[in-house]
Amino acid sequence: MRSQPVMRAPTAYRTSRWMIPLRMRMRMRHKITDIAHTVATHRTLEDPHQELPTARQASATGLTAAPHSEIHYRVHMKPKPKPATGLGCIRR
Repeated sequence: MRSQPVMRAPTAYRTSRWMIPLRMRMRMRHKITDIAHTVATHRTLEDPHQELPTARQASATGLTAAPHSEIHYRVHMKPKPKPATGLGCIRR
């Protein structure tokens, strides 16, 4: 006697109760990382709106939501701007 295969609907059409909080958490993390990446990208471009501290803060928020995200590490590791006053320079 052969066993019959179990016919079930795909997971996308049928949601178990235990999956609902996990799915919502995954969607929220994805949205947070997308927004953080967008803010960080716009704040690192060289234009009048460039603010590297704001970009670092956005990437830190993205890393809090998704610590494995390489995109946020790249923004977080960009060099800081040179001081305009020259106070950071060594004088001889």
